[in-house]
Amino acid sequence: MTGGAGAPRSILHSAIHKSGNYWLARILAPIEHHAGLEHRSWGPGQPIHATAVGWKLRYHAQADMDFLRILPDGCWWRISDLHQERIADIEEYVRRCSIVWSHEPVVARHLEVLPLFDRVVYLIRDPRDVAVSLSRYVFTPHVLTNWPPHYERSPESFLRHALDQELRDWVAHVGGWLRLRPRIPFHVVSYERFLHAFADELRGLVEYLGVDLTEAALAAIEDEVSFRSMHGADPDHVRKG
Repeated sequence: MTGGAGAPRSILHSAIHKSGNYWLARILAPIEHHAGLEHRSWGPGQPIHATAVGWKLRYHAQADMDFLRILPDGCWWRISDLHQERIADIEEYVRRCSIVWSHEPVVARHLEVLPLFDRVVYLIRDPRDVAVSLSRYVFTPHVLTNWPPHYERSPESFLRHALDQELRDWVAHVGGWLRLRPRIPFHVVSYERFLHAFADELRGLVEYLGVDLTEAALAAIEDEVSFRSMHGADPDHVRKG
């Protein structure tokens, strides 16, 4: 189980919010581990990290995950919705990270930043499920405590009022990324294929990453990121299968 000569040192994965990003992050982590790749992270080296590990965040170990905002005015590192700071040297940031998570729609700066990563993975989920997931998420204690109030009374009322805009946002996000693909090739994975044909979707991802895993390692990854395992580790974030 080795990474091989073409194995990546840095991976960026992106999707619009509530597309199963957390699940993809949890899939990439054991791939890295079983392939024997070095794990590197920006967060633990930052002064705020010692404080952030004590925050009540969305899910376990979120302070240790590397989130990147790629915006027209620059790149930003963030911890959930509670901390954000500008990255002065994006090349240094990429060198010090092995797996990076991003949510941003495509802007011109993506053409500069994405080529810095060895591999880029984009996750797509059915927009109807994205909207339903968001309608439930905005009523979680984390959002109600840390986000501006939204004044909706239930997930159903939120969905009635926000569905049109959420679908428009999904089209813009997914469409922007797919239009970018001829210029900067990246790998597309599907939330639904992970649900219904996990082994096949995992093999395609592993092949794109250029790592060599045994059948036993692939089976171990599938078990590690099953709903049962993830719900046990993060019951507040992983609601249902």
